[in-house]
Amino acid sequence: MAANDGVVPPEVHWMSVVGRSLAYLCLHQAELNDADIGTKGRFLAALGLDRKDIAAILDTTEETVRVMMRGTRGGSRGGKKTTKQRKKK
Repeated sequence: MAANDGVVPPEVHWMSVVGRSLAYLCLHQAELNDADIGTKGRFLAALGLDRKDIAAILDTTEETVRVMMRGTRGGSRGGKKTTKQRKKK
């Protein structure tokens, strides 16, 4: 007899497996093949995946996903100076 005998270990959470598989298919169906990691990461995060799963799907590290997703976020860091800041000159 084989060690596994076709029995699925109880720690496998099938809903998570199915969810990640569907997210992978959605990513490819969305035609984001030429997009950067940040764009793909934001798309997958919108589907409800965490950084660990996003990194696994994109074949990169969690840190890379974090940095790239931060870089593609909308808005500006510097921003426009307020009137109070202008008057202090």
